[in-house]
Amino acid sequence: MDDPWLTPKWLASSFTTLSDFQQIGAGGQKIVFQVKSVTHGLAVLKIFKPGQDPNRISREIQAAAKVNSNLVPRIFDSGISHSDAGEIAWVLEQKLNGQTLRQVLSGRPANDHIAQIVLEDVLHTLVVAEQARVVHRDIKPDNIILVDNHAYLIDFGIARILDEKSLTETAEIFGLYTIGYCSPEQLLNKKNLINTRSDIYSLGVTVFECLEGYNPFLINATSAGEVLQRLLTTAVPAPTRKLGAHSDFQHLILGMTRRRPDHRIQTAANAATWAHELLR
Repeated sequence: MDDPWLTPKWLASSFTTLSDFQQIGAGGQKIVFQVKSVTHGLAVLKIFKPGQDPNRISREIQAAAKVNSNLVPRIFDSGISHSDAGEIAWVLEQKLNGQTLRQVLSGRPANDHIAQIVLEDVLHTLVVAEQARVVHRDIKPDNIILVDNHAYLIDFGIARILDEKSLTETAEIFGLYTIGYCSPEQLLNKKNLINTRSDIYSLGVTVFECLEGYNPFLINATSAGEVLQRLLTTAVPAPTRKLGAHSDFQHLILGMTRRRPDHRIQTAANAATWAHELLR
């Protein structure tokens, strides 16, 4: 723990119903612990670093709570704790005992079963998110956890609630995104075009990676600029592998990843129905 305020003593005094703190992750915005909860057993405690936008933190919690899917980790509790560095926001949520899709892939294709549950389960969650008017905006192998033959979608850190005012300035040239997985409209911060179709695009790229073992925008790229240029000028190719026996499967992935959102499959419900018809 590099943050001087984040000590075992502070954790114990701030979270009296939690014990056995084991750090399992850290990023620019938060530090993640596996903990033992008196009420919930094993759980995940996310502690947001000082200086984070409280509105963004609140939006993440609100977005995850609105997507009432059994394939999104449940939020048990959240709050603010005082530290020497100021007020610290935190979230306690369900612990998933599995591997991220990124860990499973490790630069090679996934088997058909994994590719199928990623496609169908994440589409299931996107149908629920679409009904709640939530856009995840960060679908990628790192944010999908495989547990007991299901694919869970995690980390609503940059999610957008379409009925709430955007937290990203409209005048910004670029929006919030993960390079290699975001849609063109998300990259260019075209807010009026960012909706479920953007998540459908990111899922299509992720499923392509499951099938082929590489991301078409990232492979052999020598710079971030080259990746962004590819994203804006080239289409995701048809995968050489297909799932199921139906010859139209490649068209599903192509329909999910058209560069123009008005040429894409328009709703998660439509994509889920098409996937079900092709794979059953």
